[in-house]
Amino acid sequence: MQRTMLSKWLPSEKVVIKINFDAAFKQNLHQSCSSFVIRNDLGPIMESGSILNSNVVDAFSAEALACLQALTFAKDTGFSQVVIEGDSRMTIMKARRGITDRSVIGIFTEDIRV
Repeated sequence: MQRTMLSKWLPSEKVVIKINFDAAFKQNLHQSCSSFVIRNDLGPIMESGSILNSNVVDAFSAEALACLQALTFAKDTGFSQVVIEGDSRMTIMKARRGITDRSVIGIFTEDIRV
């Protein structure tokens, strides 16, 4: 006797939200623009936004600020479980570490972790 199992794809019960973030930085004006796109597990865009920021120190701060602003927006919109993706390896590594970071972006990465 042989048992066969048929499998059929079903979406997960918990909706996973993915946030992509990025930043543009203008050094001579100390300004940045944070942008983010929020998609559900099926792919369509659910939310997106851009925020103009003043008094930004450097490009690393601009990226960390973009990540934080994207997560803050998602939380305020009611999303609780998210996956975040961006091209700032430093921001992501420092946010994952869980140790006190005394660098310029330390205040952002601490808030991202929380």
